[in-house]
Amino acid sequence: MKNKVKELRKSQKLTQEELAELIGISRQAINAIEKENIYNNNKSNVYLSKYFPFITENKNHPIIQDLIFNALNDFFNLHVCCYENYKDLEINFIGSVGYFLSDEINIVAKKHNCKIGGIVKNPINNLIDFHFNKIKPSTDKVFALNS
Repeated sequence: MKNKVKELRKSQKLTQEELAELIGISRQAINAIEKENIYNNNKSNVYLSKYFPFITENKNHPIIQDLIFNALNDFFNLHVCCYENYKDLEINFIGSVGYFLSDEINIVAKKHNCKIGGIVKNPINNLIDFHFNKIKPSTDKVFALNS
C-alpha cells in the first residue's frame, strides 16, 4: 500500500500536505502510510479502520477509486489467483470493509473470473448458527477476513 498511496498522490500532482488536507488527516499520517511505519505496529488495523468512513464516503473520487481497485486487484492476485483451482471456488468476505466495498469486490472478482459466495457485514449470527450445527461448513469455499 505504501507505494500505491505515493504513486497515486504523485500522479495527481499532490503534495503530502495537499492530500492530507483533502482527506482530513495530518501530513504526518500520510508520511507514515507512505513509509509503512504504521504496518510495523500490531494495532495498525485499528488505526487504518478510522479512515474507512472517509473512504466509503468518497469512494467515487478518482484517487480513492484508484486506491480501492488497485488494492483489490493486488488482493485477488496475491491471495486468490495463486490457487490452481480458484475459478472453481466461491470466495466469501466477512466484515464491514468487504460489505461496504461489495460493488467494487464484485467488479474485480468478475475481472479475475472469480465467484463471490457471500459478503457478510457482521458474522456473529452465522457463527452462532455454525456452532449450533444449523449450517454445515462447506469445503469448497475460501474465506477472506478483512474487517
